[in-house]
Amino acid sequence: MVLRPWGAAAVNSGFGATRDAFVTFLHGEELGRLPEPDGLRFWSGRMAAGVKPQAVACAISHSSEHRDFAARPAPAGPMALTVNTRGPLLRAWRGPLAL
Repeated sequence: MVLRPWGAAAVNSGFGATRDAFVTFLHGEELGRLPEPDGLRFWSGRMAAGVKPQAVACAISHSSEHRDFAARPAPAGPMALTVNTRGPLLRAWRGPLAL
Protein backbone atom coordinates (compact mmCIF):
# COMPACT_ATOMS: atom_id res chain seq x y z
CA MET A 1 0.00 0.00 0.00
CA VAL A 2 1.27 3.47 -0.87
CA LEU A 3 0.47 6.23 1.58
CA ARG A 4 -0.33 9.49 -0.15
CA PRO A 5 -0.52 12.55 2.10
CA TRP A 6 -2.41 14.66 -0.43
CA GLY A 7 -5.96 13.52 0.16
CA ALA A 8 -7.27 16.94 1.15
CA ALA A 9 -6.61 20.39 -0.21
CA ALA A 10 -4.10 22.55 1.65
CA VAL A 11 -6.40 25.59 1.45
CA ASN A 12 -9.83 26.41 0.08
CA SER A 13 -9.66 28.09 -3.33
CA GLY A 14 -13.28 29.20 -3.30
CA PHE A 15 -13.94 27.26 -6.55
CA GLY A 16 -15.27 24.06 -4.96
CA ALA A 17 -13.99 21.19 -2.86
CA THR A 18 -14.01 18.69 -5.75
CA ARG A 19 -11.86 20.94 -7.91
CA ASP A 20 -9.51 21.59 -4.99
CA ALA A 21 -9.22 17.85 -4.29
CA PHE A 22 -8.44 17.12 -7.95
CA VAL A 23 -5.76 19.84 -8.14
CA THR A 24 -4.28 18.64 -4.83
CA PHE A 25 -4.22 15.07 -6.16
CA LEU A 26 -2.49 16.19 -9.37
CA HIS A 27 0.15 18.13 -7.46
CA GLY A 28 0.83 15.17 -5.19
CA GLU A 29 1.05 12.60 -7.96
CA GLU A 30 2.82 14.70 -10.58
CA LEU A 31 4.93 17.07 -8.46
CA GLY A 32 5.31 15.21 -5.16
CA ARG A 33 3.97 18.04 -3.05
CA LEU A 34 0.85 19.89 -1.99
CA PRO A 35 -0.16 22.87 -4.13
CA GLU A 36 0.66 26.37 -2.98
CA PRO A 37 -2.43 28.50 -2.28
CA ASP A 38 -1.93 30.58 -5.45
CA GLY A 39 -1.49 27.47 -7.61
CA LEU A 40 -4.58 25.85 -6.12
CA ARG A 41 -6.65 28.97 -6.81
CA PHE A 42 -5.25 29.23 -10.34
CA TRP A 43 -5.93 25.64 -11.44
CA SER A 44 -9.27 25.34 -9.60
CA GLY A 45 -10.29 28.67 -11.09
CA ARG A 46 -9.33 27.51 -14.59
CA MET A 47 -11.60 24.48 -14.18
CA ALA A 48 -14.41 26.67 -12.82
CA ALA A 49 -14.01 28.79 -15.98
CA GLY A 50 -14.54 25.71 -18.16
CA VAL A 51 -11.09 24.22 -18.71
CA LYS A 52 -11.44 20.42 -18.71
CA PRO A 53 -9.75 18.47 -15.89
CA GLN A 54 -7.83 16.48 -18.50
CA ALA A 55 -6.29 19.73 -19.82
CA VAL A 56 -5.23 20.74 -16.30
CA ALA A 57 -3.71 17.29 -15.75
CA CYS A 58 -1.88 17.55 -19.07
CA ALA A 59 -0.50 21.02 -18.26
CA ILE A 60 0.79 19.93 -14.84
CA SER A 61 2.21 16.64 -16.11
CA HIS A 62 4.06 18.41 -18.94
CA SER A 63 5.52 21.14 -16.71
CA SER A 64 9.25 21.55 -16.12
CA GLU A 65 8.63 20.95 -12.41
CA HIS A 66 7.12 17.54 -13.23
CA ARG A 67 10.06 16.65 -15.47
CA ASP A 68 12.46 17.55 -12.64
CA PHE A 69 10.39 15.54 -10.14
CA ALA A 70 10.11 12.49 -12.41
CA ALA A 71 13.87 12.50 -13.04
CA ARG A 72 14.72 12.20 -9.35
CA PRO A 73 15.28 8.69 -8.04
CA ALA A 74 12.62 7.43 -5.67
CA PRO A 75 13.85 7.25 -2.05
CA ALA A 76 14.21 3.90 -0.33
CA GLY A 77 13.26 2.93 3.20
CA PRO A 78 10.53 4.57 5.30
CA MET A 79 10.21 7.53 2.92
CA ALA A 80 9.15 5.17 0.13
CA LEU A 81 5.68 5.10 1.73
CA THR A 82 5.03 8.71 0.73
CA VAL A 83 6.60 8.65 -2.71
CA ASN A 84 4.76 9.16 -5.97
CA THR A 85 4.20 5.86 -7.75
CA ARG A 86 4.32 7.66 -11.11
CA GLY A 87 1.48 5.50 -12.36
CA PRO A 88 -1.30 6.31 -14.82
CA LEU A 89 -2.65 9.56 -13.45
CA LEU A 90 -6.27 9.77 -14.51
CA ARG A 91 -6.94 6.10 -13.80
CA ALA A 92 -5.70 6.66 -10.24
CA TRP A 93 -8.09 9.60 -9.62
CA ARG A 94 -11.14 8.30 -7.79
CA GLY A 95 -13.27 11.45 -7.95
CA PRO A 96 -15.53 12.81 -10.66
CA LEU A 97 -13.98 14.39 -13.75
CA ALA A 98 -17.09 16.26 -14.84
CA LEU A 99 -16.47 19.23 -12.59
